[in-house]
Amino acid sequence: MKSSPTSVISNRISVFLLSLFLTVTGTLSFAQDTLNQDTLTATSDSLQLEEEVPTSIFEAYYAPISTEEAEKNYAAINTAGVIDQYANVPNMREINNSDVSDPHNMLSSIAIDTINAIIQQLEQETGYEMAVVCLNSIGDNDPHLFATDLFNHWGIGKKGADNGVLIMVVNDIHKVSTITGRGTEAVLTDAQTSEIHEEEMIPYFKKQDYVTGVVRGVQAVADVLYGVPTAYSQSYNASDYSTNNTANYDLNWEDDYEYKWYNTGFVHLYILLTIALTAAYLLLLLGSFMTKNLHRRYHLIKTFTLLIFPILFPIPFLILYFINKSLMNKWRNTERFSEETGEFMIKMDENSDDKHLKKGQITEEQVKSIDYDVWVTLDGSDVLILKYKKWFSKYNKCPKCKYKTYFKEYDRIISSATYSSSGTGEKKYSCKNCGHSKIKRYTIPRKTRSSSSSSGGGYSSSSSSSSSSGSSYGGGSSRGGGSTSGW
Repeated sequence: MKSSPTSVISNRISVFLLSLFLTVTGTLSFAQDTLNQDTLTATSDSLQLEEEVPTSIFEAYYAPISTEEAEKNYAAINTAGVIDQYANVPNMREINNSDVSDPHNMLSSIAIDTINAIIQQLEQETGYEMAVVCLNSIGDNDPHLFATDLFNHWGIGKKGADNGVLIMVVNDIHKVSTITGRGTEAVLTDAQTSEIHEEEMIPYFKKQDYVTGVVRGVQAVADVLYGVPTAYSQSYNASDYSTNNTANYDLNWEDDYEYKWYNTGFVHLYILLTIALTAAYLLLLLGSFMTKNLHRRYHLIKTFTLLIFPILFPIPFLILYFINKSLMNKWRNTERFSEETGEFMIKMDENSDDKHLKKGQITEEQVKSIDYDVWVTLDGSDVLILKYKKWFSKYNKCPKCKYKTYFKEYDRIISSATYSSSGTGEKKYSCKNCGHSKIKRYTIPRKTRSSSSSSGGGYSSSSSSSSSSGSSYGGGSSRGGGSTSGW
């Protein structure tokens, strides 16, 4: 007994729904098991951390100096000093390989040596670059923007990694800024920089003790960059801390961790995203099977033929990609019947279908912006024209004839920009179908001279003699991450 078409379709939909249910249920079960295992692992790790992980890589944070010493240091500050151009802040790394710039004498020599020891060892062991700048005044400048410009001017951090940190303290406006490079933002967050200001720096700044506040701030930043779960409010035995140039760090706690690639937030997010995209695909596929219009079916799942899906999500989209291509090819070439007469239709070949297309449509096929399929009944009483757009094309819709045959013919410079005047450019757009064209002129901004030299990485000093006595930073950059606090 021959089954009816309706019965066959119903059976197929039932099988498909059952497959969909099993696939989604299995995937969600796997994700749940993985998350449960991660939760147990995280709980176990947290218990281990409570017992074994130190709260600082330092034996103790810097001991507060005496009130008399703090007053003496504060009185020595050059309160008339003003640097209102970030390019004028001396880069001490290029002068004497120091990472502390203190032109207005806000820190003691012992504090500078201590900070340099911490920063240099941090860079040797982790690759992070850090600089500290203490200024009496920056004029009317915004401290956060000033510090960000200075960061990018010097190029703190390695080029490409952008793993730099800048701490800047301004005396007259009572502001402290910590600026992070693009690659440091995920490790040292804006909230953490603000907490370091409030817990380790500002309480001492309020007592006019820049030495203790700056050193403890540098230590707290170093703790975060080393990956130590810092507790800023914790008290420390300051008498155990040595301020010589060889800071002792105990990093053996890292050996207690067993890295599991699947026990990361990125992997969890990737799994959830894969599940979501797979569910979206299955819903669209289900929707396509529920419509009788083969042309609509084709376009419902067309999105998933983009190569980005099998590249980023090979499981399951590498297989689904070929399934998609097969289904789309089948639906595009499946025999059709006229909706008006019910008669059988045949698909015309590329050479024969032009007589049914308009001139603009033929041009679209010639420039490969759109492909057309033409279906006709045997008696020629009904013609069906179906449009299939290309994913990527240099052609756009013409503003005159409305066909996708409009493109940029050229983009050329009429007059070049100089340091004293702007230039002029010209673009020409033309339509392959109707011949419509448009010439558009635009202004090229005049050139600006860079405040830094063309040394290729970081900031170099204005004189060749000074740059020879030290090395520059690595060419990192910042987009203004970090925070600024006041007291």
